[in-house]
Order: sequence, then C-alpha cells, then structure tokens
Amino acid sequence: MRDRRWTFFVFQGLLTVIILLFFFYNRTAIPHWAGKFAALSVAFLLSLLALRNIDEVVLGSFRVQAALFLSDAVLASLTLVWTQQPRSEIYLTYFLIIFGTALTKNLRQSFLIALVASAAYVMTAWDPGLGVVQESSFWLRLVFLWVMASFAAVLSIDALSERALSEKGHQAQVRQMEQLAAIGRLSGEVAHSIKGPLTTILVDTDVLLQRHGALPAIATELKEIQGEVERCKVILQDLLELGRIEEMGYELFDLREPVRGAVDKLRSRFNARRIMVSESGFEAPAPVLGDRSLLFEAVYQVLQNAEQASPDGSPITLSLRTVLKRPWWDAESGAAREQLELEVADSGRGIESRNLARVFDPFYTTRGREGSGLGLSAALRILNKHSGALEVFSAGLGRGSRFVFSLPYFRQAPAAG
Repeated sequence: MRDRRWTFFVFQGLLTVIILLFFFYNRTAIPHWAGKFAALSVAFLLSLLALRNIDEVVLGSFRVQAALFLSDAVLASLTLVWTQQPRSEIYLTYFLIIFGTALTKNLRQSFLIALVASAAYVMTAWDPGLGVVQESSFWLRLVFLWVMASFAAVLSIDALSERALSEKGHQAQVRQMEQLAAIGRLSGEVAHSIKGPLTTILVDTDVLLQRHGALPAIATELKEIQGEVERCKVILQDLLELGRIEEMGYELFDLREPVRGAVDKLRSRFNARRIMVSESGFEAPAPVLGDRSLLFEAVYQVLQNAEQASPDGSPITLSLRTVLKRPWWDAESGAAREQLELEVADSGRGIESRNLARVFDPFYTTRGREGSGLGLSAALRILNKHSGALEVFSAGLGRGSRFVFSLPYFRQAPAAG
C-alpha cells in the first residue's frame, strides 16, 4: 500500500501557513496576541510532527483522520473568534478542511466532518446578545461550503471508481499471466504426447492413399483426414512454442533485429498482397535484455495478425520510440522508467470494443478453423516474461488496430549476482 502520510502532511502544512499568516496579520486587534499565536503554532506543530511519524496503518483509521480534520476546524474557529472577524475571508479555511476530507476516502466520514466544520463556522459568529449573524452573505458562504462538500464527495467517488477499475484491470492481467503460465507448462507435455500418434495417423493415411487412391470417394475422405491432421500439427506446434517460453534465455541485444527479422519472414506475403510496411523511429539502437528468438516470435505473431486483418494494398506501420512509463504492475506508485515502445498499426477490420479484452485469451480466434488462437496469447506471455506488456487498441470494426509492445530499456546488462 502506498504511504499517504506525505499527502496529509502537505495538506496540514498549507492549512498551518494560511491560519498563522491570517492571525499574524490581524495581531494588533487581538489582546495578548503573542500567547494565542504561540498556542496556535504549537498545536499545528504537534499535528505536523504526529503526521510525520505516525504509522500508515494508524493514519488509515477513521478516528485519527476525523481527529485531524476536526482539530483543524476547532483551530480555524478559534482564530476567527480571537480575531473577531467571523465574516472575513478566513472562512476559506473551511473550504480547505472540507476538501481535505476527501483524503479519508469515505463519504460518511467526509460529510460528518463537513457537518461539524459548518457548525463550528456558525458558532464563531454567535453573539450572546444578538444571537447568530443575520447577514445574508454570511449564510451564503455556508451554502458555498456545502456545495464544495458535495463537489469533494463527487471527486472522491470518481477517484475511488477509477482506482477500482485500475485494480480490476491489474488483477485481470495477473490472472491472465497465471493462466498462460499454466498452459505453457502443460502444453509441452501434451504436445509431445500427441505428436507421435498424429504422425502415425498421417503416415497410415499416406499408405492408404497409395493403395486406394484410385477410388474417388475413399481418396476424398483420406485427404480430409490428412488436412485435419495437418491442422492439428499446427496447433501442436503453437503449443510447443508456448511451452518453450517458460525456458527463455537472457542476453543484451538490439530490438530492431528481431523486428526486422519478422518483417523479412513475412515479406513474400506482404508483396503478394501489395501491403506496404513503413518504419519510423528505427534510427537509434533499442537495447533490451531477454530472449532474441522469443521476441522475434512475439513480433512475428502480431505482424502476421496485422497482415491477415488487412485488406490488399493497405499499409502497416511500425513505430519505435523511447518513453518514460510506469510498469503496468506498479502503475500507481512506481517510479517512471525508461521503456521502449514498439507499435504495430494496421488499417484492417479492427476489433469490436466488447472483444478487446478477449484478444489475448488462449484459443480465442475470429478466423474460424484457420487459426489456433494461441499466437497472440504466446506473444503476451513472451512480453510478460520480459517484464514488459502488450496492449491492443481499436476504434471499432473497420477502423484498424494497434498493438503496442512495452519493454524495459537496458543501456547495459545488469551485473551478475
């Protein structure tokens, strides 16, 4: 959990400066002002020292947070009473206190503190002989206080909702990583076990074709068997590749090498369909640490997906850039790190928004019997194993897709040990 003491400390420091400056500015009209100023200073200093040293778990409790804000409201009210200026601009201090209650991340606590602060503000203008202030401007300020309290509540709800969505996304990514890792460990064993029987079926089918190939009906069925076996062999090969990811090696190399290797491997298919591949940002070296062949496979799978999704004669764009970015698994409090981003963009059929979250699911494919649904899953697992990420973006059907690789930028290999 991120330590939030600094946030509370800054808030309390700002409030301290505002109140003490206001008091000091009006000191000439205050009897025995020096003693009262010292009392306020000590009270705020003690609150700052407490925030500086308090344990994060203790700070998270309702009692401590409520005590902090209510003591601030009392000190602000004392300042108004001592300066005898309940109608002055110092009422803005209450705005700050009520806004600060959003730090509690609890709406009930926030409104309770706002209620007490408002009551304290009203009491500062109490006169035993005249009662409360009759001026409309004084009460209008109270309305403003509650408008601000409601606004702070809305901001708090929005922040909590955003945080929940972010955490939900991170948890989904972790579950996806665990799922892919489990499939990877199992896939190698399954593939090796099935590969032998499939080879036997394929050989026997060839023998039967040689013996009975003259009979059209039998030949058609045997060729159908051959086709299905070949399809199973493709799936098995994908499973074997997925299993090999768990045994990756590490070396320092230039990311541009596997990217250009993947483009070259698909060059004939690009040329046959008149697909133009353009590059940008490939002038400078792009050092990464990991497995060269696995990153080649990840880029190849994404490029192949872009080629299959693109109409004839359309462009595919490769962009490479260096950015400062927080890792997805520590996006809230982690320090921004130098990362390489490789973007593969096409203008093909695009992806429906409801299917974006499923793109990397194992065995999910929109190509029917033509695909195994393991290519993009393997690419994501490869990026995860490299402490990176693979994200997909699309504006919808017919509007193309963008796949963005993120990898740590390594200026030199880390020291051994």
